[in-house]
Amino acid sequence: MGFTVDLPPYIGTPVSPSGTIDNGNPTFVWDEAYMATYYSLQVKNDGGTVVSSKSAYVGSGIDCTGGTCSWQPGMNLLGGDYTWEVKPWCGALGYGPWSSGMGFTVDLPPYIGTPVSPSGTIDNGNPTFVWNEAYMATFYTIQVKNSGGAVVSSRAGYVGSSIDCTGGTCSWQPGMSLLSADYTWEVRPWCLALGYGPWSTPMGFTVDLPPFESTPIAPNGTITTGNPTFEWSEAGGATYYSLVVKNTGGSVVASKAAYVGEGITCSGGNCTWQPGFTLADMAYTWQVKPWAPSPGYGPWSAELAFVVDTTP
Repeated sequence: MGFTVDLPPYIGTPVSPSGTIDNGNPTFVWDEAYMATYYSLQVKNDGGTVVSSKSAYVGSGIDCTGGTCSWQPGMNLLGGDYTWEVKPWCGALGYGPWSSGMGFTVDLPPYIGTPVSPSGTIDNGNPTFVWNEAYMATFYTIQVKNSGGAVVSSRAGYVGSSIDCTGGTCSWQPGMSLLSADYTWEVRPWCLALGYGPWSTPMGFTVDLPPFESTPIAPNGTITTGNPTFEWSEAGGATYYSLVVKNTGGSVVASKAAYVGEGITCSGGNCTWQPGFTLADMAYTWQVKPWAPSPGYGPWSAELAFVVDTTP
């Protein structure tokens, strides 16, 4: 008795990607080849050169369900035109033929960061930088230039370690100490697959810091203690202050310095400190001077006069 064996085709048929995609790491989908337990997949550029080739077993990367197989093999394709094809294998039949090629185009989002802020005039020498995310970037470099084009600060960091990228926007406060001046800033992306991208178009901004000096507030006039609490207006960004007390002849009779948070308390724009002086009953003047890692020491304040009179 005769019979005919009519097996399903031992060939994979590409389904997708096709047309234009915006992802350089696509998921490949094809019709399953009869009995295949392993597939090879290759991608060629528009000149016919193989630019990526991957292979894997069904169930170990490749998922085949309902007659269709899918696999995201981890390719990093650049923007361009491609064709792809797939070839099956099984222990009984060996390798099958390569499928017909399916064309597709990778049209990637720009591999460049676009500055958002700071721009205009800001009153902070340690700004947070915000830019539009560059496709696939895992690392960024930021540089700030002065009005003469010289780089005055440069920082680099990884996304997720110091740089936060969410919803297509990245932000980072890299810890710069910029003085009052005009600047431009630019950002450059990097990733393992694509290397360094281009520097962005520069964005201009101006730092206009509050005066880096303080104004004495108290003691002022006549006080009844030789161990007064001193109060002055906070100097923007200052982390340390020096304080001197002079007699009417201009000689320093008491001098101390301390860090903010270590004796000195600054809140609401003013600072206070009781440095533990023991001043005799007489007339004095006092001054305060701020300091920060950048710009260093500010000027001594104007003198403020006071008199200690502890007599009952």
